[in-house]
Amino acid sequence: MLEKIKGNSNLLQKISRLSLTILIAFVMLSHGTQKLFGWFGGMGIEKTAEVFANLGLIPAHPLVILAGVLELIFAIGILIPKTRILSGMGIIFFMTFAGIRSYEGKWFQFSGYGWEFAILFILSIFAIITLQFNDRTRY
Repeated sequence: MLEKIKGNSNLLQKISRLSLTILIAFVMLSHGTQKLFGWFGGMGIEKTAEVFANLGLIPAHPLVILAGVLELIFAIGILIPKTRILSGMGIIFFMTFAGIRSYEGKWFQFSGYGWEFAILFILSIFAIITLQFNDRTRY
C-alpha cells in the first residue's frame, strides 16, 4: 500500500494543492462578500467601515470597498494557475497587514481574537505558492 502511495506522490501533491487552493479561495471569497454585501454573516460596507475607522483606516468606506474587491480578485486569481503565485503573494500581504492592524499585541489567544488564524492562512498560501513554483520548475 505504501508503495502505491509513493508511486502516486505527484497525483497526491496535485490533489492536496487543489483541495487547499479551493479552500483558501472560498475563505477569501467569503471574506470579500462579507465586507461588500454582508453575506456569510458579514457586516456589509457600512458596519465594516466603522470597524476600519476604529482601527485608524481612513477613509474607511473606500478602503472597505478596496479590501472587499481585492479579496474577490485574489480568490479568483488563486484558482487560476497562471495567476496563483501573484494572487497568493497578494493574500499573504493582505493577511499580514490585517493581522498587524487587527491583532496588535494579541498573539495566540484561543478566544478567537489572536494571530492563529492569520498565521495558519499565511502558511497555507505559502504551501500553495511553493507547490505551484515546484510544479513550474520541475521540467
